[in-house]
Amino acid sequence: MRSREAEGSTADSRTTRAQRRGRKPGLWPLLMVLAAVAVSALVFFATSAYRTWSQSADATRSINEATTLIERADTVVVAVDAVIGAEMSAEVASSAAQVAPRVAEAAGLLREAVQTIDEVSPSLDDGERRRASALGDAARARLDMLSQAPSILSATAKAATALPLATTAWSEALAADKTTKRAVAAYNKLTKTGVRESRRLNQRAAVQLAAARDGMSRAEQAFPEATFETYLAYLDARIELNRLSQRSDAAWLKGEFEKANTAIAAYNERDKRTVAQAKGLSASPAKVIADAYEAAATASTDEYYSARDRATQADARVRRF
Repeated sequence: MRSREAEGSTADSRTTRAQRRGRKPGLWPLLMVLAAVAVSALVFFATSAYRTWSQSADATRSINEATTLIERADTVVVAVDAVIGAEMSAEVASSAAQVAPRVAEAAGLLREAVQTIDEVSPSLDDGERRRASALGDAARARLDMLSQAPSILSATAKAATALPLATTAWSEALAADKTTKRAVAAYNKLTKTGVRESRRLNQRAAVQLAAARDGMSRAEQAFPEATFETYLAYLDARIELNRLSQRSDAAWLKGEFEKANTAIAAYNERDKRTVAQAKGLSASPAKVIADAYEAAATASTDEYYSARDRATQADARVRRF
């Protein structure tokens, strides 16, 4: 028989086991909460990672779009560079006039590219950010190039237009000088045949001088900054000499020798002043044009080539990525 004491002990044991069994179900809600927290954390980190990846992908696409903008602007940048680096000619004048209106549009594309790069750079990884930095430097350098382009293109167009006009005009003036010397030699024979030849040659010289005066005037209109005034004044003096020479021819052929001699005396006096004017001229109008171009464009050209060097260096960095 069990004693009451033993029975009491057994009862206590059953009670203790029952109490223990009663506490076990309380763990499940806690485990479920912990699981829910873990799932929530996974979802949060997954969402955050996706958002970061998405932002990075969007930023990369934006950098590619900025690259496209720079490439579009480069069609103008390259055209401008070709004009600025070319020798002066009528073709260069035409090219400068054609590309000048496109500079503002290209600059707008580059500014858009720079803004895009600046906005998305913080969302890029280190490698992409370095590439974006180089790309931004390339765009900014091109903007600096284009900021100097209008004044250079304007001076180039003017100089390139004026140069052939002035060169041809001066060739006509030199040809007139040779014709005039032949006329003087013919007149000095003091024969009807000689003076008639002088008249013919002086009339020819008058045409040549008129063409020279017209060409030089058009060159001045094309490039007002160039000092063509001395050439125009010299040509005006030459034209007046030609008129005196023709007056002498006409008087001599009419037998009005006193009038002829008076015209010749005035010719000789003015010819001295004209010779002095000629000594004050530059070797050719090309020198006048070059000096004016340098004054108008040197500062801008120096800035342009400095920016061009920066663009070249930035392009080299971009190519390394």
